[in-house]
Amino acid sequence: IEAETVALAIAPPPSLIPLEELNHETRQALVNILCTTKWSGSFSPITGSGIIIDPKGVILTNAHVAQYYLLKNYLTKDFLSCVIRTGSPASPSYKADLIFIPPSWIKNNYKNITSSDPQGTGENDLALLLIKSKIIPTENLPASFPFIAPDYSEESVSVKTPVLLAGYPAGFLGGIAIQKDLWLVSTLASILDIFTYNKEPSYNIDVFSVGGSVVAQKGSSGGAVVSQKSGKLLGIIVTSTDASDTSGRDLRAMSVAHISRTLGAELGFNLSDFLSASKNEMEAVSQSFQDVIAPSLTKVLTDELDK
Repeated sequence: IEAETVALAIAPPPSLIPLEELNHETRQALVNILCTTKWSGSFSPITGSGIIIDPKGVILTNAHVAQYYLLKNYLTKDFLSCVIRTGSPASPSYKADLIFIPPSWIKNNYKNITSSDPQGTGENDLALLLIKSKIIPTENLPASFPFIAPDYSEESVSVKTPVLLAGYPAGFLGGIAIQKDLWLVSTLASILDIFTYNKEPSYNIDVFSVGGSVVAQKGSSGGAVVSQKSGKLLGIIVTSTDASDTSGRDLRAMSVAHISRTLGAELGFNLSDFLSASKNEMEAVSQSFQDVIAPSLTKVLTDELDK
């Protein structure tokens, strides 16, 4: 906390958004996704991060976080429940529905569901959630949610671009602490390198490195990477290299451009098109996914768990 206070006191160059302002806006839109089971033994508390990207309450996160929505009725009805938490420390605020998770990601990563230290490239590791209600049923949802707008341009992702990283890191916490005492963390970084999943001659900016920091922990997956130049979302945290301390790790983020391309290929419309839809239309997409696609994805995961 002391280090963060010092960082916020440093005046940025005139072309950059003041860090205090950027930090406040990002923290308002950041969420923690916590999934727990009816009884212990099958899963420890599963925690990840997400960022609201639309005033209607659309949350962007990782597939490896949101896949647990597919296991709601594993073993018994309402066996696993996920809540959206906000604030610092994280406090239960909302319930959300799964809008979409790429079938290609489940196909390529379902075996990791039983791993305590899953490995992966981060390709297509995305999911969309839609906030549906408050935790307290009698309370109304806000008319508009605080959000960070996505930046779809690959040109915005360039080496040395200053960014704010924000997430709910939980790598050094036990299950009780995750549920009772999980704090939001944000820190300033810069883009160090850029990667693509494509082979030559085609080249897309799919993933970028933001180095090591306190955010480089389990639980930060799905956290925000926000440009200090534009205040827009450049990507979400997806993977990290391994090291004994967080400063020695290399945190990787999946670009908004890659996210939008994946949705276009697997859902039929890109992220920008989806966010321009009405909330009723978003709910229809979510229901169609639940009815048509989700059952087969759930079976793939439960078959692996039952082995």
